[in-house]
Amino acid sequence: MARVLADDVSLIFAGIEESNYKITTNVVRLYTNPCIGCAYFILSLSGGVEYSIKLFDTSGRLINVIQGISLDRSELIKWNLKDKNGTRVSGGVYLYRLETEKVVNTGKIILLE
Repeated sequence: MARVLADDVSLIFAGIEESNYKITTNVVRLYTNPCIGCAYFILSLSGGVEYSIKLFDTSGRLINVIQGISLDRSELIKWNLKDKNGTRVSGGVYLYRLETEKVVNTGKIILLE
């Protein structure tokens, strides 16, 4: 969490922090959205690229991280809708952030119960 002080006004930023990444929209797509049961991310990255998909609730709390190394083709990554403790998350809106060394992509997931 970052804190910025300006003229006696304190702003608190929670959740996803800014960085010097290239932001792009064509490296990840979500299949199906809204989703029931599980969510699939379709990645289009060069082979051998380390990635992480960070999943957040709408308050900015990190609920899970999926990490891997990409293949040299489109690939399907499954999220079983569980948090990092193995508990299924409730229905609602969630945010994701795909990060590689050079690329960042963000989006939202709508989960129906």
